Amino acid sequence: MSSEIPRKSLYEAAFECCGARLIARRLDGQILLANRAALDLWGVNKDRMLDSTMDDLGLELPPFFPSGREMTLSLELPGGVMRQMEMEAAPMEHEGLPAALIVLRDLSPRLRSEQTLRMAALEIDRYRQTMETIIEHIPDAVIAAGPDLRVLKVNAPAGALCRQCSITTGTDIRALAEESDCPLYGPLQQALTSNRSVEEYRLSLDCGGDLQTVVCSAKPLTDKQGGLVGVVMVLRDISRLVDMEKRLDERMGFGPIVGKSALMRSIFARIEQFADVDATVLLTGESGTGKDLIAESIHATGPRAKGPLVKLNCAALSENLLESELFGHVRGAFTGAVTDKTGRIQAAEGGTLFLDEIGDISPHTQLRLLRFLESKEYERVGESHTRKADVRIIAATNANLTEGIREGRFRADLYYRLRVMILHVPPLKERTEDIPLLVDRFVKLFRGVHGKEIEGVTGEVMQLLLRYSWPGNVRELKHTIEHAFVVGEGGLIQRNHLPAEFREQTEREPAMSRSRRRDVTAEEIIGALEQTNWKKAPAARILGIGRTTLYMKMESMGIVDRRRARRG
Repeated sequence: MSSEIPRKSLYEAAFECCGARLIARRLDGQILLANRAALDLWGVNKDRMLDSTMDDLGLELPPFFPSGREMTLSLELPGGVMRQMEMEAAPMEHEGLPAALIVLRDLSPRLRSEQTLRMAALEIDRYRQTMETIIEHIPDAVIAAGPDLRVLKVNAPAGALCRQCSITTGTDIRALAEESDCPLYGPLQQALTSNRSVEEYRLSLDCGGDLQTVVCSAKPLTDKQGGLVGVVMVLRDISRLVDMEKRLDERMGFGPIVGKSALMRSIFARIEQFADVDATVLLTGESGTGKDLIAESIHATGPRAKGPLVKLNCAALSENLLESELFGHVRGAFTGAVTDKTGRIQAAEGGTLFLDEIGDISPHTQLRLLRFLESKEYERVGESHTRKADVRIIAATNANLTEGIREGRFRADLYYRLRVMILHVPPLKERTEDIPLLVDRFVKLFRGVHGKEIEGVTGEVMQLLLRYSWPGNVRELKHTIEHAFVVGEGGLIQRNHLPAEFREQTEREPAMSRSRRRDVTAEEIIGALEQTNWKKAPAARILGIGRTTLYMKMESMGIVDRRRARRG
């Protein structure tokens, strides 16, 4: 038996096993042969196929379709299924007559793959553009580098911050460090070699002669397998913050407020912080501590400085008068209302309204004030027309508002609406190191008012002033110095120039034996904690109590540590 495979059988096997759809047809379009792939495509048997023409199959081939030419067509199959096909024709003979072999290749899988690849490429491009847009609009400087420390991406803030080094895409940080001792090399290299993030690394950049302080964080970039592919660094310019800290350390006051103690430097920092945020502020502290001056400073430092600052002492007016002063009234609203009156809220439009002694207002006025704080809407007394006002509220109190809430004298919802930001003003006895500065300020003030050449106080008087407990705080100190100006003639203020009750008090109760510990309110505790970002030790120093005492008072008053509450 011959081992050779007959040539005809070989051709038939190749015809059947070919992955393409093969159809032989006469020149008149009659189907002569079709392989299994072609039969499966149309879902017919061999006899049905051989009874068909090219037109029956939906294949319109030009009469003189050249050999080797390819054309693409949309083929509608039984059941309405559409396929994208590629067709090619080759001349052949069948039983001595000219014919053509039609080769059909299904393009649908390839087209789907190409479409998937195009969509993936578009998605990657959109993601890249989105990330680049985000990076460009981040206010911090961003630098991305490869494992060789060659820059891959640098946003506009980074280019501006590093303009002296001219860091751009392609810059070799390693070479830059060798040439100009670039300070960015250290944290970048550390992140790469350790494969760990470098956080809050402070360094100085010499940018064209301007020394700028920045805080940088560097994070290694890895692929899905954990391989190191680069590093990204974020730089934040804190030069303004450093300068502010320096000025706070050096300053002796903030506008009309005098002080250089740690407590007052903390107050000054909070004033600048509060000034930038257009939210309600609640000032707490004993009478005479200067809460009105702090309100003035917050207003003058913030964006509302060009608007009016209107003040209202809530404790100085009866309920009806307070309501009229606050909201205004129309003619005939009550007995004596002979003309329309503009209220303090309307007068403070575009600016700030300072409400002193807020704890003394009646429940009815509290409700009306709450509505205004929530909606910025109000009505004048005797008027049904609703008005709107763009006014920032700063309130102050020397009362214990949480106690007032427990006793039903003060609304809890108004209290929490007022204390969006809270600042506790310490009494003078807790910042005695500021007394010499205050004395100097008042001496200069009253020298001009009274026209007397008084230069200051004697050492003995200064010691008395430093040892006194000052229940009236800064206001009492001011009145004490003014009394001395009235009594004294010139030179230095002597002991006998001081008020008699002041001298009697200092003689009856020596300051060294006087306890500085005092009862503190919940508002004072919360204010001190917020000033120190809820750190207990510095808050206890602000309050003038021990840390253990602070913990006990927080527990007894139900004051929850907000940092722990947020983590919980």
